[in-house]
Amino acid sequence: MVTVELSKASVISSQEISLTNYQTYRSEGGILNSESYGMLESFTGLKNRSLRVSTFNIPRSQAISMATFAKIELVEEEIGMYVLLRTLPPSKESTSEELTLNPEQLSDQVLLAEILRFTKSTQREEFIKKYPNIFSPVGQVHD
Repeated sequence: MVTVELSKASVISSQEISLTNYQTYRSEGGILNSESYGMLESFTGLKNRSLRVSTFNIPRSQAISMATFAKIELVEEEIGMYVLLRTLPPSKESTSEELTLNPEQLSDQVLLAEILRFTKSTQREEFIKKYPNIFSPVGQVHD
């Protein structure tokens, strides 16, 4: 496994994200803030996306455990995105008029569902169905 050091400095800033892509994500019900979305966009652009497993073993195991419970298959990119957002320090981005959230404000399941939304995974709905107490009709990630 190739390792890459990822930090806020190694990914594009929120000002550089594709505004059109972010607006599309938000119109589809996405709840991540623009800074986190920009980090996911940057992550998909990296050639070597794997993270140092010894450093991020717990978040990686969390993603795999949730997927196993939901009987879905995650690709390495989705696991890497989960690890990236779960291990970031708290964001100082202010909230706008629209409801957007920082990754640290989301439960593990909601964060993974947002990553599945970002990657346009066909398994997102199956994942949500396996966690009915988290994704209730009044929950924040229902479309």
